[in-house]
Amino acid sequence: MRKLATISKSACPPWQPDTRSRQTGANDLPTSSAHASYTTPRDTIRSAELTVLFSDVRDFTSIAEQMPAAALAELINDYLSIMTDIIRQYRGTLDKYIGDAVVAFWGAPLADPLHARNAVAAALAMQAVLPELNRRLAGHGWPALHIGIGINTGSMVVGDLGSRHRRAYTVLGDAVNLASRLQGLSAQYAAGVIIGESTRLAIADWPCRLLDRVVVRGRSASVSIYEPLDG
Repeated sequence: MRKLATISKSACPPWQPDTRSRQTGANDLPTSSAHASYTTPRDTIRSAELTVLFSDVRDFTSIAEQMPAAALAELINDYLSIMTDIIRQYRGTLDKYIGDAVVAFWGAPLADPLHARNAVAAALAMQAVLPELNRRLAGHGWPALHIGIGINTGSMVVGDLGSRHRRAYTVLGDAVNLASRLQGLSAQYAAGVIIGESTRLAIADWPCRLLDRVVVRGRSASVSIYEPLDG
């Protein structure tokens, strides 16, 4: 991961407020939003029921240790571009990249009554594109990528959040934390995508497999977890 950090030249100096993330850029909004109006201004902080997705490349630390910085940059840029295109195609809002991880959410700033369904469809599309991507990576002699995805639906805070130095349009709350925990469980259950109970209820007619009932870190009550099936 240190190799990847050394090749980034776009970081904002700590003494300079970063206003880039406050702008409505083409990179972080659904492709269908070009001529749409926001349900609320982006700088309005509110609570809303949304769906959030966390995606992570499995064993990425080992991959990063084996690759030269330039090759690693090319690999991760290609991967993140493909995943972001899919998220936007399914009306998602890109939140952030955290190294190899991707965070996105559905339902804001544009209203989307099908936010849970679109998030799950995007997650399955992200998994479906991996075989072709891995064939391209193999052509360079690079390792294959395998990802785990966690999705949860619930009430969360959304808006322009951060410090006086840097702000970003993002989400936070217990429902967001649970999505991150579900992503962390995906390898343990050998599941490409894991969704929470609220998402399962929101896509009631979508075929899913009950994986388990678990107590995740930071919570005392158990939750049922499901794997959505591609069909």
